[in-house]
Amino acid sequence: MVVALYLRRVRRLWWVLIAAVVLGLGLSVLGYQSQTPRYVAITQLAIGHSGTTAGDEFEAHNLILFRAQALAGVADKAPVIQKAMERAGVTGSLPQVVTNSGDSSLVAIAVVDTDPVRAAKVANGLAAVLPAELAHLVGPLDTGLTLHVTLPAVPPSAPYSPVKKRWLELGLALGLALGLGIIAAIDVLDRSLRDGDQLVAVTGRPLLAVIPRRVRLPLPTRGPRPSRRQAEGHRSLRAAVVASGAKVVAVTSTTAGEGRTSVVTHLGAALHASGRRVLIVEADLRRPTLASHYGLSGDVGLSQALHRHLPVRTVIQDAGVGPKVLVAGRAEREDSDLFGDTRFADLLADLGAEVDLILIDAPHIERNASAEVVCAAADATIVVARIGRVTPARLRSAMEMLSRSGTVVLGVVANASRGGSAADAALRTPLARVRRRWRRG
Repeated sequence: MVVALYLRRVRRLWWVLIAAVVLGLGLSVLGYQSQTPRYVAITQLAIGHSGTTAGDEFEAHNLILFRAQALAGVADKAPVIQKAMERAGVTGSLPQVVTNSGDSSLVAIAVVDTDPVRAAKVANGLAAVLPAELAHLVGPLDTGLTLHVTLPAVPPSAPYSPVKKRWLELGLALGLALGLGIIAAIDVLDRSLRDGDQLVAVTGRPLLAVIPRRVRLPLPTRGPRPSRRQAEGHRSLRAAVVASGAKVVAVTSTTAGEGRTSVVTHLGAALHASGRRVLIVEADLRRPTLASHYGLSGDVGLSQALHRHLPVRTVIQDAGVGPKVLVAGRAEREDSDLFGDTRFADLLADLGAEVDLILIDAPHIERNASAEVVCAAADATIVVARIGRVTPARLRSAMEMLSRSGTVVLGVVANASRGGSAADAALRTPLARVRRRWRRG
């Protein structure tokens, strides 16, 4: 279960992983470019023996191996390298020399330097001075032994270090580790609620509906219709509201941005589709959004009806499709002053005689005194909680505030949930999607 939640978090925070990989690759490119290229020039010498008889073959072979190892041991000495540089006509610091003879008569000499031409010249210089140096340090070659160059050194066309592929692989591994580590840290530090069961455990109220997550949940009169699973969640919420018998229902949330307005508008559309007369009242005077979403005028609305005592029926607007709407209007006073007396409750009582149900888009509860008054004026209140955003402490504090004001909380709605039933999961498989498209033609 923990692994599944972590993988779900990785899927949701894919951009963190991509950014970390890009950062790792960028650092690897910078590291690669900061390295000084190093080139390797290789020359090869061979020690042979001529004029041996069958009886002397074993002894000659051992002698060749001895001379090859002695030659390899002499080649990387500083005085020998200096003489090779003088022979080649190059100056500067001594390059790195690596030799290898193994158990054969061949001696490979590799010269490592930052200049490919210089490396090749020093390697060929070593091949030229080694016979004399070997004779001086070890003694002259035995009778019948020969020493010749089988592979002269040429300037290498590409450096052996740094290797771009290795740096890119290192950057990719570093980026993946960094990204997964950041996501793991976010997962550990995240205290937000992750499913409907946790909402029920924190609030002690029933879970009325689960609204699946979508990149953008459109309002009923704008954009495409909700998905099948989203519509199912709205119908479940409609059934809970109808079963409660409440005539005025407020929809609120702990903080802003939890999808409260989307739930209100879709619930209103679902109730209207069932043949009920529905009025949506926008009581969030600080953050009004219904006018722009429905394409209505936002100049006159609830604020003017409460402050100027305008007839409320003159400010109700018809969106053309779905329920009627009473937008917030331009704020003329502090919302807490407008909701501070009985005018709002009287307005709801007056409107209740003309519609079957009133839905109030109430303000969010946190740091908003008017939310308690608005919710207390309703017959029942629904609390919308966005999965992955609201924390247990904030939600518990919001429920305590509603309880102090005497608000009747009907239940909670899990919004933007990634969960679902087994049947819903089956419908999301690639094979099921292909099958549905084929049936649709």
